[in-house]
Amino acid sequence: MKWNDLPTQVRDAVEAHTGPIISTSAVDEGDGCDLAAVVDTDDERLFVKAVHGEGRRARWLRNEHTYGHLAAGIAPSTRFACQLDGWLLVGFEHIVGRPANLAPGSPDLPRVGAVVDSIARRPGDNLRPLSERWRNGKAWAELKALPADTFPGWDIAAAARHASAVSEAVAGDRLIHTDLHAHQFMIADDRIRVVDWGWPAQGAGWWTPRS
Repeated sequence: MKWNDLPTQVRDAVEAHTGPIISTSAVDEGDGCDLAAVVDTDDERLFVKAVHGEGRRARWLRNEHTYGHLAAGIAPSTRFACQLDGWLLVGFEHIVGRPANLAPGSPDLPRVGAVVDSIARRPGDNLRPLSERWRNGKAWAELKALPADTFPGWDIAAAARHASAVSEAVAGDRLIHTDLHAHQFMIADDRIRVVDWGWPAQGAGWWTPRS
């Protein structure tokens, strides 16, 4: 989907926040939204995500807007958010960089580790605890009901038994991204930013505050 495919009133609502939009270019990576675009205004370049309707994707985008401040300076800052005619649109600071190289021995690994530690030092205020997700046995029950050859080489019943002990292991009050992979790290010069905060949680961090 491209910018001009949005309803006129929706584009007008965005310009009420940004001022006149000079140019746009679609971003094809990712499938968590109906539109992802780089948007240029008179003042700055933005990254805009849009989702139509309610459901998981709208919840993920709303999470990015609502909880991104917990990772201020690491996550892209939010410039605006608006909801109109079933559309949710959020504009973020535009981040430029390359994905991290997470291969063994990569020189990126110490820097990535430092960023992950920095995230884990932050409190996960008002986020749903990760331990609650793991205590939800519905997902495992659904997996166990699937044909045995759905996941070749995997013992889903055994995995479900092990998962019952995970909730305590991940319990904590630190900020957790929960969806980190190479393309979530944006490396530019000496700085690493972390994007796509749709699934944040509160959980166990590598760092524990002193009493």
